[in-house]
Amino acid sequence: MMLSVQTNYASLVGQNALTQANNEMTTAMERLSTGYRINGASDDAAGLQIASRLEADSTALQQGTRNVNDAIAMLETADGALSEVESIAMRMTELSTQYGSATVSADDQDAITAEFDGLKDELISITTETEFAGEDLFGKFDAAVTVDAGVGKTVTVDATAEIAALDTAIAALDVTDIATVDTTIDALGDTRSVLGSGINRLQHTANNNANIDENTQQALSNIKDADYATESSNMTKNEMLVQAGTNVLAKSNQNTSLVMSLLG
Repeated sequence: MMLSVQTNYASLVGQNALTQANNEMTTAMERLSTGYRINGASDDAAGLQIASRLEADSTALQQGTRNVNDAIAMLETADGALSEVESIAMRMTELSTQYGSATVSADDQDAITAEFDGLKDELISITTETEFAGEDLFGKFDAAVTVDAGVGKTVTVDATAEIAALDTAIAALDVTDIATVDTTIDALGDTRSVLGSGINRLQHTANNNANIDENTQQALSNIKDADYATESSNMTKNEMLVQAGTNVLAKSNQNTSLVMSLLG
């Protein structure tokens, strides 16, 4: 290679190599410090776009699962209230049966009627005054309950007809007619069946959401997260290249001094 004072080719090559090694070392250090392989669009534009979609899906799934769990809590509260209604209805069956017995006196019938009517009032109170999150619980079933489970998925629990039938049956309760109690118990069974089915569906949805989110998080990690072993190796390698490049660059600049010595 000829000696020249105009162009120091060795120095230019050394500078380029040093710059590249320094940039790669900086990138490796950034990835190690943030934990992410992609820290900006320039790192992987396509990967960043995919990662953004996956993050959005994961966020929606997690919120959807919270919605589902809230709905499960509401349905379980309603079912718990109806369990108490069922216990009361069983006692009303006893009272209505006792009322019709030929061995019961008029005074006994009055006492039975008083207890029966008190229990009826309690049923009405439970179904009209029970609250969930500060709101009328059973009023929520005046229309179908639709739950946003995330990522375009919804779950609908429709107990409108069953709740309406139960309200009608309770209003018609009559101690002198045990058939009205039987009708109430049947309506209770229908309502709790719908609520139980809804709870099961929502629980399956929550489990499925958790499984999908786990896989989504894994895919996101594969795309976005830094591989610490790889990045540590890259940082160490490029640190050595920077040190070596600095030394080589210093030596290449000695060529100019050599030319000057020839002129002297």
